Amino acid sequence: MIFAINGSNSEWSINKKLLKSVIKHSEVNANLLEIESLDIPIYSIQRQQKHGFPQEILELNESLNNASGFIISTPEHNGFFTAFFKNLIDWLSRLDRKVFRDKFVVILSTSPGKMGGKTAAISLSTLVNRMGGRVISVHSLPSFKENYDESTGEILNGEFLSEVKHAVKQMELDIKTEKSKELELVV
Repeated sequence: MIFAINGSNSEWSINKKLLKSVIKHSEVNANLLEIESLDIPIYSIQRQQKHGFPQEILELNESLNNASGFIISTPEHNGFFTAFFKNLIDWLSRLDRKVFRDKFVVILSTSPGKMGGKTAAISLSTLVNRMGGRVISVHSLPSFKENYDESTGEILNGEFLSEVKHAVKQMELDIKTEKSKELELVV
C-alpha cells in the first residue's frame, strides 16, 4: 500500500488538502497517515538515552514497514520543509537509517506563493533520498488559492494535476515491476 504523508502539523494544512485531492484524482490505493496530531519532543541523543523512543515513533516506524511507496506533501517554512517533519525523520532515523525503506517516493508541495513551496520540496527530496527513499518526481502547485477550489476540494490547475497523476501511476507501475522481479528471484 502507498502511504500518503502530510509534512505539516497544522489541522488546516493546505498541503493535506492537496494530498487528498491528488489521491482522489490519481485513483491510487493510498493510506493517509494522520501524523499532524503527533506531539513528539524535539530529538536529542540525551533525550533518547534518558527516555527512550516515544511510543508514537515506535508505532509509526513499524507501520512504515508496510509501505510499498510514499506520496509526501510538504509546506514551506522559510524556504525549507517543516521542523515538525524533520523532527519525525530525526527520531525515525535512529530506529532505521532507511526511513523510507528503499521505496519509491513522489514529493508534492503547495503554498500561497508563486513558487508553490518548490524550494522546500527540493530540499525534502534530498533528505528523502539520503534516508532510503527513491524520489522519482517533485511537483509544486503554485498560488494555492488560485489553483484549488475550497468548496469542491478540486485542483484547478490541469497541467499540475496531469503531471502528478502521471507520476503516481508511474510509481505504481515501478512498484509492480519491482515486485515481479522479486518474485522471479524467488522462483
